[in-house]
Amino acid sequence: MNTSLTKRIPILLGFWCMVMGPALAQLTPSSNAAIEIISGLAKQIQLIGANTASASDYEKAEFKARDALSKLISSNPPADVLLERAPHGTTPLMLAAFYGFPGLTEELLKSDVVKASINEKGPNQATAWMIANYGMRQAMWSCDPATLNEPFAWVSIYGSQPYYRLHAGGNPYQMTRRVLEDAGAIPDLVGLKSAWLKTCPMSEPNLKARICASADVLQTLLEDSPRRFSQFETETRKRFNQENTAGPGQKEEELESKLRKISLQGYELPTDLAIKPPKAEFGTVATTLSGWWLCQISFLQKFELLLIFEEFKSAHEVVMITASPATDSRPARSRRVTATVDGDVVTFLLGDQSPVTLTLQPDGALQGEFVTRGGKARFPFRKSRP
Repeated sequence: MNTSLTKRIPILLGFWCMVMGPALAQLTPSSNAAIEIISGLAKQIQLIGANTASASDYEKAEFKARDALSKLISSNPPADVLLERAPHGTTPLMLAAFYGFPGLTEELLKSDVVKASINEKGPNQATAWMIANYGMRQAMWSCDPATLNEPFAWVSIYGSQPYYRLHAGGNPYQMTRRVLEDAGAIPDLVGLKSAWLKTCPMSEPNLKARICASADVLQTLLEDSPRRFSQFETETRKRFNQENTAGPGQKEEELESKLRKISLQGYELPTDLAIKPPKAEFGTVATTLSGWWLCQISFLQKFELLLIFEEFKSAHEVVMITASPATDSRPARSRRVTATVDGDVVTFLLGDQSPVTLTLQPDGALQGEFVTRGGKARFPFRKSRP
């Protein structure tokens, strides 16, 4: 992995995890108890990555999750507790494989009902073994390169990278795959390639060709993704430097004007930005939302996302701007979108058509949620300018 990337990982992102409840508490065997334990560990991984990125902290979190899962299985819960499918169609075993949690995968397979279902299929006809081979939390950039252009998408994955880099015993996805194979999972390479292509239709053609020819899809993805992210960093830094350096014939006053624009907290916003107060008939939600909303965390380094509710066309439609400031590896970005308003919930689509949901909370905060193939991220916004 790129050295500059690994240095920044511990201090970036994961702030959306602050909204989670107590992680890995003693669970009553509800139908989704196993899924809660696995999802809870995923949130802990993100939180640790945003703070200490310590191998020992990861080990402690895994131990607690595995212990909670062991106790759940020992309580002889109904079969549906261990086989219940999440809304997107994955079983607990598939979810553990998705995140690359070898310890939880091994613990689940101690259950006879889970072991008997090891080759069941989920989304895109993928088994847990196939899903482990996606290496999705490490290789999302390969599955969908557009993720790199959407802050809502890539930050949720970026903050969890130290776990995969520092994991004791080797790469978590390769370990998870081995656990599944030792328990009787069918290593269906043809089925894996078909499922991956369906799951990752936005991947680049040359990578699709390499996947089709690969004897080890996971290894191909683990080699491709870091290279792709490193190239993204290099290109964006180069482009940013070029855009902000006076070239031959460029007027100095034009450059100075541009630099002043960028120096305003690092944002580049549309020059025709104009916030228009909503009509009274559009209701109190429109009045509350109108204006600037900021999501910000400071942990040695600051990271921000900005929302601007610019103009309500009706009580159910609003034009808004999403933006992120320039950093040392990314130029400033902004995009104007039309969002739908339904009560206190606002929804809009990113450039890759992935949905973002913003929910106005009783305390006046705005909770943002983005769901991608790589998982779910939450972003708390407060009403404020940068």
